[in-house]
Amino acid sequence: MNRHPTDNPLFSRSLPLYGEAGIRRLTEAKVAIFGLGGVGSYAAEALARAGVGAFLLVDGDCIEPSNLNRQLYALHSTLGRAKTELARERILDINPGAECAIHSAFVAADEIGQVLALQPDTDLILDAIDSVQTKVALITKAVRGGIPIFSSMGAGFRLDPTRVRCADLARTHGDKLARIMRRELKAVGIIHLPVVFSDEPAVSVGGSQRLTATAKAELAVADSGSAAADGGPSMPCEVNVPDGVGGADKGTEPPVSASSSLVPPAFGLALASLALRFLLQDEACHE
Repeated sequence: MNRHPTDNPLFSRSLPLYGEAGIRRLTEAKVAIFGLGGVGSYAAEALARAGVGAFLLVDGDCIEPSNLNRQLYALHSTLGRAKTELARERILDINPGAECAIHSAFVAADEIGQVLALQPDTDLILDAIDSVQTKVALITKAVRGGIPIFSSMGAGFRLDPTRVRCADLARTHGDKLARIMRRELKAVGIIHLPVVFSDEPAVSVGGSQRLTATAKAELAVADSGSAAADGGPSMPCEVNVPDGVGGADKGTEPPVSASSSLVPPAFGLALASLALRFLLQDEACHE
């Protein structure tokens, strides 16, 4: 447990950057990650390779073929398997000394407290979940409980990973999910929140493919600006809705949800960067 960091090859390249005190801080850190899709999977990966010592991993999804283009755990060999189980296996394969608690179910707003109780004394939370209502509830619970939280906005309909930014929610622009979150959080007294977003204009996508009923409902949520109800359709972090999409013209339908192999992972790495900067603070990044 008190093994010197220089004895562990996991830290041989990061030790000069973070220093011994920083490495020890990471090994003692407890991080909760809600959502293990294209954003959350890469955040978990980066933090595991940085040496974070304990994780709470929350996601109710299993790997589907549509995940193959962007999600870290999505392989033909993993189709149908729970993302939480795959994440735990991968983290422990990177760092056998890590601790991983998992919750393999979608979380309703009123269940957040009992899920967080699976890892007492969590140092920070990363939000990469889909449902607007659950995002708001998770952020509210964290802020009121004094737990730092960093949140992902919409990564869909974008192609340029160099346009991903870390900023206060109040300073985001061009992101419908962020717009909804600003309004919903303001209603509960929360104005400021560190988030990851893209300042790239969302790409308008055409084509003959059409949305499922659930996806149409997601777009309706975005256009109406109302939060998704428990158990109802969600607004995916990975699938943001560009302005001008949504079937405004009579007789037209919106295109399929679109997400690249580049931008969701960049969001996840940016979320991990926020987490590492918070955990290390003055202990790290010796130039």
